[in-house]
Amino acid sequence: MGINYYDIPDVGQKVSIVNALMHEDRQELRFHKGALFNTTIVFCSAYTAVSAYFLQHRETSDLVVPLSIIAILFFVHVVIFLFLWRFINTIRRCLDIREEYYKSPDKFVTEKPFNPLKSINEASLDELSIPDNYLLLIPVISILCAASNIVALWHLFS
Repeated sequence: MGINYYDIPDVGQKVSIVNALMHEDRQELRFHKGALFNTTIVFCSAYTAVSAYFLQHRETSDLVVPLSIIAILFFVHVVIFLFLWRFINTIRRCLDIREEYYKSPDKFVTEKPFNPLKSINEASLDELSIPDNYLLLIPVISILCAASNIVALWHLFS
């Protein structure tokens, strides 16, 4: 007897496969969103730490040094944000592809061959069912944090 790996899965097996893939997508989405929030906290803390350090040692330092460090930190934060944002949009699109099976359940029966791991074309990334636009507030928070530290340094150094 045994399992024949060349058999076409029945509807119940297909539903189980799609459910498992959706569960994995949701876990990855939560992980990457958490990473996005955590990096924002770290970088905003770093802006404040740089400002605090140079405010304490302002008699031996120039204004250019802390501003350049904050600018470099901000640039690195933006690069990390864009990297994670791309991951989040790709994971969201994968989740949308799998949710299409529940929007039209006849795909479980009619799709030959069954392929819940379809490729994502670049144009489809703009058509997300649930966009994560609120995550765009994260760079705004980072900009405000960096700008407030720059203004504080500028005011106290002059």
